[in-house]
Amino acid sequence: SRAVTRQMSLDPLKLTDIVATGLNKKSTAYASINYVPTEASKVYWEIYTPGTSFANAGTPSNLVTDSSTPTGTGPTPVGGTLVYRSEEDRTARMNFTSKWDGLCGLNTTMTLSIPQGATYPANAVDDNGNSLAGQKCNAGKVCSYHPNGCMRTYAFNETMSDGTTCANTNGCTQTFNYGAPMPDGNYVYVLWAEIPYNGKYFNAKLNKTPNFIAGGTCGVPVGGIVAVNEGDGVCFTGVKTQNYSVGQIAIERGLVDITIQPVSYSTVGSSPTAYGLDPFIFKYSVVRDSTVVARVENAAGVAVKHLTPEEGVTQV
Repeated sequence: SRAVTRQMSLDPLKLTDIVATGLNKKSTAYASINYVPTEASKVYWEIYTPGTSFANAGTPSNLVTDSSTPTGTGPTPVGGTLVYRSEEDRTARMNFTSKWDGLCGLNTTMTLSIPQGATYPANAVDDNGNSLAGQKCNAGKVCSYHPNGCMRTYAFNETMSDGTTCANTNGCTQTFNYGAPMPDGNYVYVLWAEIPYNGKYFNAKLNKTPNFIAGGTCGVPVGGIVAVNEGDGVCFTGVKTQNYSVGQIAIERGLVDITIQPVSYSTVGSSPTAYGLDPFIFKYSVVRDSTVVARVENAAGVAVKHLTPEEGVTQV
């Protein structure tokens, strides 16, 4: 009989049953996301500041992954910055939970990447600690950098985390050190999974014959193979979920409950006793990890002494 040809769709790697749970005063100390991977894979979860959107996406549902980018490359954010990232090896068809404690999760020991043509975020530094802010990635498929803490940008007249209002018509930016609590808001998450290759694979589009080069990176010549048209759908660094799953996850801690004990001070003598002498001791307790700012003000509300650094003490 004559040969019969049929097309078959193959999409083995998916994340199903995705449920995001925010962090609030009555919940546990974590925001979390639940999911089930259809195959054993590495699952990535990134969290961005409120209001973040992503390049090349009309809607979150069509935010498509790029098979030719190196393993772990997320989408390019617009109008927001990354504050937390996790990557975990997961087995197939079991329910898993990833957690975020609501703290800034970025420091200079981490290595992140941006795609070619993208601009480095304002907190990006190189291996020597030099700022890369505002520069563009012009080398290969991606460029790497180290994040120096987290940032959050506020619009004009928006209330910032310290209770003040942004007075700059171009917006205001606050920085947060590693481990500092991030302000309340509806943060944006991105979730996807990958089964990475140890190299790069060409399909028949490029060389007519499928080919695999161990240790290779799409867009970078290896072993005499010229890196031409090694883009999405031609060159592959692994099996990836077709789309990035995007949604919102709320941080709603509200104001921190604080208990302040009466100020204690020194006394001298007994006939009569002199009260109210330095040093003065201020004691307080807070109900959860938070950033504490302590200062002494005069009757006019002007700060005359900072008892903590002006930006506060984190993880108190």
